[in-house]
Amino acid sequence: MPTVGGAPVELNVYDLQHPDNPDAVPTINWYLYGVGMGLYHSGVSIYGTEYCYGGHADDDTGVFEVVPRKAPDAKFRQTVFVGRTSLNPQQVSELVKAMAHVWSGNSYNLLTR
Repeated sequence: MPTVGGAPVELNVYDLQHPDNPDAVPTINWYLYGVGMGLYHSGVSIYGTEYCYGGHADDDTGVFEVVPRKAPDAKFRQTVFVGRTSLNPQQVSELVKAMAHVWSGNSYNLLTR
């Protein structure tokens, strides 16, 4: 059954965390947040799944799924409502699979992609 007005789409924003010092980046972000800057990770949440992108050395996809607000190596900061989609869960899954082929882990760049 379709959701009236479409399903909500949310952007979950996280402070990155370094395994050796998990509080370092969140502390830096606390100061930088007020001027619109910081070191963040994000994921798009829809239909109970959060889709993220991250880097690695392989040519495989960098797109991965997590439980919403539970991204690895990151501390949840906030959720931003970005709109609604008329796509159903199967269409969202197909779209993410198609995008995953383009967004390889070894093409990840913290500043540009």
